[in-house]
Amino acid sequence: PYGYQMVDGQINVHPEEAAIVKRIYREYINGAALKAIAECLTHEQIEYLPGECGWNKNRVKRILEDSRYAGEEPYAPIIAPKTQGIPQYTKGAADDGGEKTAVPYRPLWKLWKPDAA
Repeated sequence: PYGYQMVDGQINVHPEEAAIVKRIYREYINGAALKAIAECLTHEQIEYLPGECGWNKNRVKRILEDSRYAGEEPYAPIIAPKTQGIPQYTKGAADDGGEKTAVPYRPLWKLWKPDAA
């Protein structure tokens, strides 16, 4: 998966791609939409595959839902697991004065503490 590489028959973390995986989690946890994250990565010409910079919301979602990033064997963790899911945020609801409001969201599995990885 994105964020890992094979070296001498071993699966290792790919440092540059791992930084993008962490960024995706951080931006999503902070309320960015899947499509907005994808558009940003595409605009910045971040390669998903060699020569392929076309990110979309489905690619971003697959990364967020992939438990291998939390260290599922045989993969080293890129993100630190957390026991509860994260909320999805809505922006600018009329009754909250434009503040971000947490709304229930299904857990994505065990997720990430931004300062832990």
